[in-house]
Amino acid sequence: MKKLTHAPSGATLFLFLFVAFVLIPTPSAHAQNTFDNRSETWWDNLEKQVAQSLDSPIEQIRDESLQNVIFFSTNYGDRVDFTYAVDKIYDIYEHAPLEARRTLALVALHAIGNEYAMQRLSRAVETESSARIQKHAQAVLADFYGKRTI
Repeated sequence: MKKLTHAPSGATLFLFLFVAFVLIPTPSAHAQNTFDNRSETWWDNLEKQVAQSLDSPIEQIRDESLQNVIFFSTNYGDRVDFTYAVDKIYDIYEHAPLEARRTLALVALHAIGNEYAMQRLSRAVETESSARIQKHAQAVLADFYGKRTI
């Protein structure tokens, strides 16, 4: 794995976090509480449904699935494991024609935040054609690997 040669600027990290936490709608606190008492079967079915939705030919469904990955990984990371969806999310990140969709997939990879997702991302960051996406990806990697060294 290549090491980052420089850390992303504060402005880049701020922009990335702004996109991740402000522009992506999240359910209210009341809606979040409705998930607290769900069974293991419910969580397993959620993981499967989200993964299947990532294969949808309808972009809006894929976008909503990415948003669900972000929401549930961020708020219920101890209950869900979207590792098996990393390859599908990475494919969206790598091949989506719109930078906004690629950023959404990048935020989903960050929310999953496991070694496999970060390894996939680290192999591609140096050859990324979009300077903006490259900076966001570097911020994700710096955040993930920085937390591990603290």
